[in-house]
Amino acid sequence: AKGLFLAFSYIFPHQLIYLLIWILITFYSLNYSIKIINVLIFKKNINLREAFTKYTKIFLLCLISSFLCSLIETFITPHFINLFIF
Repeated sequence: AKGLFLAFSYIFPHQLIYLLIWILITFYSLNYSIKIINVLIFKKNINLREAFTKYTKIFLLCLISSFLCSLIETFITPHFINLFIF
């Protein structure tokens, strides 16, 4: 039970957040790419500046979140695991 708890405590905080970040950035990247294809190939009138601004904001949010998850994985999780090992 102790090993299962340690494995769960290593995976839970940052890996689930990473998964959500990847899903979010994938969704917005595909959405932006589809808008670009619609403008270039199908000659639709779409405001790419607004779409790019939204995509950039989401990308920066995901980048900052990924950096924070890296800090959690590097500095906080090992100390949390050490509390339960000894």
